[in-house]
Amino acid sequence: MFRKVLFPVVLTHKMENYLSCISDMVKAGVEQVDLMHVVDLHDTYGDPKIVEFAKETLTKWKKRLVEAGVAKVETYLEEGNPTEEILRRLEEEDYSLVMLGSRGSNLFKRLFLGSVAENVLHHARQPVLLLRNYPCEGKEEASYSLTCNSVFERILYVTDLSEGAGKALSYLEKMGDIPGATLDILHVHDTRAMEYMSTEKIQEISEEEKRQIEQIRQNLAEKGFSFVEAHIVEDHPVAGILKYAEEKKPSLLVMGAKGKSRLLEMMLGSVTETIIHKAPCSVFVIR
Repeated sequence: MFRKVLFPVVLTHKMENYLSCISDMVKAGVEQVDLMHVVDLHDTYGDPKIVEFAKETLTKWKKRLVEAGVAKVETYLEEGNPTEEILRRLEEEDYSLVMLGSRGSNLFKRLFLGSVAENVLHHARQPVLLLRNYPCEGKEEASYSLTCNSVFERILYVTDLSEGAGKALSYLEKMGDIPGATLDILHVHDTRAMEYMSTEKIQEISEEEKRQIEQIRQNLAEKGFSFVEAHIVEDHPVAGILKYAEEKKPSLLVMGAKGKSRLLEMMLGSVTETIIHKAPCSVFVIR
């Protein structure tokens, strides 16, 4: 499923926490991880000590990944614009996934919560896994942990029954092979689309959505998950997804990059982009 992964990194102790995710990625079929760090000359002013530190850190992290069971680990140290260098490598190599962190120092936030993450999400042809961690409760601010022990432990698949959401199904089928993985399927019946519909039309659409969701549930229940459940709620898509995620506390939210309500998204903002910024867990975005 994720045979070859690109993992652009910022060299902070908070980023190092994400290396523990790699053991889960091995369970998901990862054979190779490429660690990539881009030295941004605008921030470092070409300081050779920073370059040397980057080399040493990448070497240390490579050793950790090998010890975690990754068959092949490569490291790449580039100089230039982080966005351009990441997208260039994604175009040149046959990656099946790109992983990005989404928490860290001020520099890390600016690079990976701002322009870099946005550009990678918008332009990469590969699926993107955005890993998220938070300050540990009751500990000093410098102490961080991932949202769960296993990224694939509790999976929430969000679907609007569009073609874009449907592209996630082949990945979800493979995730069923990961020991102990559970799956919740969520469809939010968009209340915005019902404002000008007749009662009969709303009922007709609701019945069809129930049929499709149940079919998805049955198909995925046969793929090895220890537990599969499906839910339909009526709400604004963003509000419905976030409420459900806060209540169920998934370790990973899986969704398509584009939904079917393109006009509404252009007017009110992309559902996917809003969820990426506000979800209380890691997010897997599929094209």
